Amino acid sequence: MTVLSKTLWKIRYNRNEILMDMAKKLKVSPAFLSKIQEGKYWLLYSQLQLIRSNYDLSEEENKRLDYAFCHQDEEYIPTAEEMARWEEFEKELEAWRKGSNE
Repeated sequence: MTVLSKTLWKIRYNRNEILMDMAKKLKVSPAFLSKIQEGKYWLLYSQLQLIRSNYDLSEEENKRLDYAFCHQDEEYIPTAEEMARWEEFEKELEAWRKGSNE
C-alpha cells in the first residue's frame, strides 16, 4: 500500500464512499483509480484538483493529500496502533471462520 492509496482510502472512508464514488468524481473508471492506488499509475495534478473541489477536506486532509501527491510511490508504513487493530481483526475473522464451519 502506498501513502497515496492510504490517503485516498481515508478520504473515502471518512465519507462512507466506495472506490466507484471517488472514480466518478475524478472522471475515471474504478479500474483506473484502483491502478493509481496500487501505484501502477500516477495521480495527475488535474485529478488532485478534482479531489479538492469535490471533497470538503479539512486542513489536515489537505496536508496529507499534498504529501501523498508528492510521494506517490512511497510505501505506506502502518503505525503500531494500526497494526494492533489489524491483528485483532485477523483474530476475529479467524474465530468467525471457525464458528461458521461447524
